[in-house]
Amino acid sequence: MIPNGSSWGEVIILAKEIEKAGANILNSGIGWHEARMPTIATSVPKKTFH
Repeated sequence: MIPNGSSWGEVIILAKEIEKAGANILNSGIGWHEARMPTIATSVPKKTFH
């Protein structure tokens, strides 16, 4: 979602290497601050965290 970001092929290679290292689950976001379009919904009420 950003110029020169990881290609799908690079993502697959990385995931396979992580699996080889012993991981059996991978949790990954697609971007947040870098993304020009929102990728998560804001559901935390204002002033929840101080």
